[in-house]
Amino acid sequence: MPRFDVCGLVNAIVEIILELSDEEFASLGFDRGTMRLVDPEEQQRVLRRFSDRGHDLRLVRGGSVAN
Repeated sequence: MPRFDVCGLVNAIVEIILELSDEEFASLGFDRGTMRLVDPEEQQRVLRRFSDRGHDLRLVRGGSVAN
C-alpha cells in the first residue's frame, strides 16, 4: 500500500453561508455567481445586518487545502 506524506500551507478560509432573498442579496451590491473576499469591517456589517432578522448563519471550511 502506498504511503503519502502531505503538508498543505495556505491561508485558512472559513466561509459564512447565509440564505437571503433575491431582494436582500441585491441590496448588498455583490455580483451573483462570484466569490469575493471581504475585510473584517465589511464582514461584520453584513453579519450584523442579517443576524437580527432570523437568518441562520453556517460556518463552512474553505480554501484550497480544505477543498
